[in-house]
Amino acid sequence: MPKSKSTEGKQHLIYSSEGDSNNYSQLPSDNRHGSEILQAANNADASLNIQNNSRDEIGPPSSSNQIDGSCQDINCGDSNDIIPPWKKTEAQANYSVNKVRYVLVLSAIFSSVNSTASPLIAQYLLDRWSDEDGHSHQQNHSVPDRGLCNKNESDPWVIKDDAVQSRVSMATMYYSFATCFPALLSCLIYGALVDIVGRRPALISTLVGYTCKLTFVICIIRFNLDPDFFYLAYACDGIGGGFYTNLIACFSITADISEQKNTRILGIAILTVIGQCTYAASNVAVGLLIKKVGYVAASSVILAPVAFSLIFTVIFLPETLPMPKQRLTFRKLWAYTARIVSLYSRDGDRRMRLSLVLSLLIFFTSVVNSVNLSTIDTLYQRHEPLCWDSVHIGYYSAFQNAGTYFVALIYLCICRCIGCANDEVLAMIGMLFMAGSFVLEAFVRNSWQMYMVSILMIPGSNLAPITRGVMSILAGPDKQGVLFSSIALIEVMCSLAATVVYNKIYAITVVIMPGFVYLVMAGVALVTFMLYIPFFHFYDGPPRSYETLIQSQDSNDDSSIHSSASSDGEVA
Repeated sequence: MPKSKSTEGKQHLIYSSEGDSNNYSQLPSDNRHGSEILQAANNADASLNIQNNSRDEIGPPSSSNQIDGSCQDINCGDSNDIIPPWKKTEAQANYSVNKVRYVLVLSAIFSSVNSTASPLIAQYLLDRWSDEDGHSHQQNHSVPDRGLCNKNESDPWVIKDDAVQSRVSMATMYYSFATCFPALLSCLIYGALVDIVGRRPALISTLVGYTCKLTFVICIIRFNLDPDFFYLAYACDGIGGGFYTNLIACFSITADISEQKNTRILGIAILTVIGQCTYAASNVAVGLLIKKVGYVAASSVILAPVAFSLIFTVIFLPETLPMPKQRLTFRKLWAYTARIVSLYSRDGDRRMRLSLVLSLLIFFTSVVNSVNLSTIDTLYQRHEPLCWDSVHIGYYSAFQNAGTYFVALIYLCICRCIGCANDEVLAMIGMLFMAGSFVLEAFVRNSWQMYMVSILMIPGSNLAPITRGVMSILAGPDKQGVLFSSIALIEVMCSLAATVVYNKIYAITVVIMPGFVYLVMAGVALVTFMLYIPFFHFYDGPPRSYETLIQSQDSNDDSSIHSSASSDGEVA
């Protein structure tokens, strides 16, 4: 017999997610309210099917579903309006899911161009400080005429170039601090905005930060201002939330419009591929522009699509937060911060918490290798033995980012179709390939070997979207902003750690062995592989039950029943 207790005229009912999620007949109805609960649930499903079959555009909720003081977070009114929680987004959203998909994809395409700014600034500083030291890369020693690769370590030109490389590596490290430290606070504030106020304001704020940063970059290069002004440009990015808050907003929107684990992981992977492909294409364009018309025009090419993305998002992106908007106060922000801690320490059962913590560690050790990789790669490729120019760097970046991530997405889809392994096992195996690619990169002597590095990275390129998708499912629909805020904080820490450790290692070892930093990255990739062993011990798959509140059909009866059904149909 189900246990009964008073809940102010509402009834709890947990639906099974195994098998047919719409089959409510498993629940017993031998109590005095059981038949009414079952009838309400089945009527809700029938009503939902009629709604989904009769409209292409998702309309606003009916008046019977409006939330008033007596029914705070549930759907009130007639029992025919009761909707299972996993279908609430489709049935009650006041936006078109297809429109959100299109706008989000276009926004991601244009805003991802911003990532090209970091390698552009690194190349600009390398050329500017080389000119000041009297050994210009572009004039006195243009590639391939300068013959750097054939000179010995005692050559004065090589010694000066090593010194400039070390200086640029340290400068980019300090610039990144101007983004990361403000971003630590921004991730909390904008993460709270995502769950309390809405997804849209957080996404727009990051695009404003991108636009301000690139505007400062253009001014610094155009008027040959002191490089210290780059601190101001990077600070604008951090205050706006930066890349990290952009991910919070984009992935929270993706979670709003995709309910199932496989669909959500695929959606996150597609957004990742779109960003990488755009980054690759813009790198090629920027590399050509640097060589043909200089850094000012190249910076302007980056700014234009980012500014367009800001305007496009403001005009066309609807709000997808599936709950009423609220005003953000300091008390709510503090409570929100506490929710981030409780997500990993108190929420759910022990296995779920340990799975989340291990997933976060896996995410940290995998992302720390990639978050600052483009800057290290740019310096490494400009150095001997490769001695690439900006155009060659752009072509390689296109191959590495667009090709690698696109093929990795196809690889993931093929593995799902043939059922050879689940996503988590594929990510674990991919870490072995990632470690091998870093070992190879440490010892490359020819250009073709660098392209082999990118090919070896393919199986491991899906780890970040797979981990995000798994954690998103474990957290539940009401904690997406909390979850992605915690992930964004980890990414900020990854950026700080990678910038401090890897840039410092490269600056120290560039004279002895420029590729030594990649051996350290290979060791971190092996640590990620080892973390999967305890993860599989605790991970028990996505949650198998859902809980919702159902208003009692009998308005004259103030009593209610709390019924819970596990995935096997048992009732407590």
